Amino acid sequence: MRPIDADVLLKKFSAECEYSDDCKKPEPCITCLINGCPTLDVEPIKHGQWRVAKSSEGLPTNRFVCSECMGLVQISVYCYHCMFNYCPNCGAKMDGENT
Repeated sequence: MRPIDADVLLKKFSAECEYSDDCKKPEPCITCLINGCPTLDVEPIKHGQWRVAKSSEGLPTNRFVCSECMGLVQISVYCYHCMFNYCPNCGAKMDGENT
């Protein structure tokens, strides 16, 4: 897979195709436009789960730990439905179950 910059591609659609001698059509050649776009440097999406942090006595708390970065997140005691969909520390997508 090669992620490309969609904004650059849209700008190129409004111009004539000048990237290849094979293009004899007046409209832009889609293959040439796509091949002429810069490749983006992206990181793969991390997937994680929230794990309940235990107190020093071993009891559950209102704090959760990210399974990817082990970053700590605290929520309101009464608001467990307000959990983050992404870890605010590392950006991991929390699409697993709480453990």
